[in-house]
Amino acid sequence: MFTQKFKGFFLAVVFTLMLPALALAEAEGIVKFGVTPTDLQEDFFNGYGKNGYLPVRLTGYKSGSSTRYFTRWMQNTGNKQWYAYFGKTMAEFDQIYLAMKAQGFYPVDVSGYDTANGIRYAVIYHKNTNGTGWLLYRHSTRPGMQTLVDTVGQEGWVPHRVEAYESNDESRYVSIWYHQPGTGYYMHNKMTRQQYDDHLNNYKQNDYLPVHLDAHTVNGDVYYSGIWKRVNSAWRIRTNRDWREFQRYYNNYWAAGFNIDNFYAAETPSGIRYGGIWFFDAVPQVNDNSSLHLKIRKEIDSAKARGGAAVINLTTGQQTMVHADQEFAIASTSKIGILYALLREIDLGNDSWNAVMNSGAQFGTNQGDWLDPNTNYTVRQMAEFMIRSSNNWATNRLVQRLGATTINTRLDQLGLDKTRVNRYMTGTGAPSMHGNSNSGEDRAEGWENKSTPREMVTLLKKVLQDNVLSNTSETRFWNTLKMDGDNDGVNEKSYIASTVGPMFNPAISVWNKGGSLTGAPRYVRADAGRFRFPDGQEVLVAIFMDDISDSPDDFDTASDATVNAAVDTIKDVAKLIANQYHN
Repeated sequence: MFTQKFKGFFLAVVFTLMLPALALAEAEGIVKFGVTPTDLQEDFFNGYGKNGYLPVRLTGYKSGSSTRYFTRWMQNTGNKQWYAYFGKTMAEFDQIYLAMKAQGFYPVDVSGYDTANGIRYAVIYHKNTNGTGWLLYRHSTRPGMQTLVDTVGQEGWVPHRVEAYESNDESRYVSIWYHQPGTGYYMHNKMTRQQYDDHLNNYKQNDYLPVHLDAHTVNGDVYYSGIWKRVNSAWRIRTNRDWREFQRYYNNYWAAGFNIDNFYAAETPSGIRYGGIWFFDAVPQVNDNSSLHLKIRKEIDSAKARGGAAVINLTTGQQTMVHADQEFAIASTSKIGILYALLREIDLGNDSWNAVMNSGAQFGTNQGDWLDPNTNYTVRQMAEFMIRSSNNWATNRLVQRLGATTINTRLDQLGLDKTRVNRYMTGTGAPSMHGNSNSGEDRAEGWENKSTPREMVTLLKKVLQDNVLSNTSETRFWNTLKMDGDNDGVNEKSYIASTVGPMFNPAISVWNKGGSLTGAPRYVRADAGRFRFPDGQEVLVAIFMDDISDSPDDFDTASDATVNAAVDTIKDVAKLIANQYHN
């Protein structure tokens, strides 16, 4: 089959068979994009693949000079035999094809993609236990695809996958076809955005919906490929979104009962863009017996935000991670990392807890009205102001004193490669780190202080258990995080301390630091800290809500109701954690 050249420009063979959505009878499985080749091999092939999962979708794409993958793995409830490959040259791909065909396997997914080293292929084969008739073609031209439509397409063969890539300034295609006589479908390749929109609108009038989508770029122009079949299901389709928008849709759709069935990622002149097709399965049901993971995910993914959470119970060893490796803007929650770096510098003899520093002119918002201009304070006082009332002026003076490079180096030395201070806190007099007039302009350009939920709880864990600070500095770290405005010994800081602290008697002790950003270009609410339960259990928590907005396509706008609901989500997740571990 590899000597033939085909490419489906357009095909319409209309019958009345209604095909079920592929996701309807199956759980979502493990879905992840931005996967490196190393992580694909270690986490998926050597991890999930050896622990009861099988691959059902694997598509590669170029990201700058790197190669990334978007993949989906399902529980292998039927104990299917499978093989999957990625990063293969054309010659290797051909050898695999011959070997798999001879051993009775059939392809369920295929991808062709450009890399820094040339065109590469990924493919998934399952054992052909049902006698599925199949054809596989690669490196087809567009006229060749039309030939395929006009030949095998008229003989009962139906396209299952069609993906495109650029080769020598022209489109090339790889496709899978199944022998399914009587199945109606449409297929279009090298569609402009307008052509795709037109076909989508026209075909859905007769219940023909995309079951496969792909995008690729040729000479700077983006083109789409798609296969339409009749689907009797509620559905959602989104294309041409950046990763933050796509993830937001993904989360919200899952919470509403839609499982992703097909997806793509493509490098375009506007950056990496993502698309996906979701079909309705069932709204995830949560009850008292549900896992903590499911409870937290349902809360977070139902919010009008892109959220994530990490929970580590240091006493039992249980970990719960929900979107825990995604980057989030964390606003003033980043002050936890600044406090750590300051105390680490003190341990190294580069600073002193009791050193005197001058406040100077206003250098950011003066929350709590703690600071007076041109007044001397100790480093300790400035650190306490930073945590007690989230004073930006004090924080910025400490950042200036330490240097953002030093802070980030200290975090990096803990293995935290995504937790970064990238700008000063905002407010009157707050300077720029990036050649702008002020910190607000840095923020408008997208500079944010960031972390992941997993890295934030890792930071807290290292301070509590790994002796990364001296005993004196560790005590100062936790004593400072437990302070609030009135400092009466009961931490009532937003959001998690004020929520969890009063839930039980005796009370749960909480050390934390919340954060918030309001207004374009993004609305953020975040919190992270430590819970100590009356029975001695130690639980570390990070709950981040980024990209809070009324619409996933407009992160610049969020109503008060939407923002307040995101805050409630943080509080509700904190309550779930407290109830889970309180005895």
